Amino acid sequence: MMRHIALGLGLCSLMVVGCDAANKVASSAKAVGEKLSDEAAKALKSDTLKPIESAMASIPEKINALAADKKPAAQEAYESLKKMVIEFKEAAPEKLSALAKTLTEKFKELKAMIGLEG
Repeated sequence: MMRHIALGLGLCSLMVVGCDAANKVASSAKAVGEKLSDEAAKALKSDTLKPIESAMASIPEKINALAADKKPAAQEAYESLKKMVIEFKEAAPEKLSALAKTLTEKFKELKAMIGLEG
């Protein structure tokens, strides 16, 4: 009878130690995943923002060169794009992909509207 009790206690302690080790492995894997996710988010931000930010300086000049009837729409699109850039920079990593797509589309629309090449 004592053997069964000792065996049972031994098995319980092995399970506790095994669970602790499994938790350590899981938390390590989670940390690695978060680091990779963080790096992927930084890369997505950089790849999305680089062409937009490089074109931002020339956009007001292009808007000013437009015909009077097209300026208000282009100016509104430009202001909207600037707000979206700020929102994108502050966004949580899980929202970046969708925001990157929307931001890129709006930038393409504005470029077409003002005749910006590239």
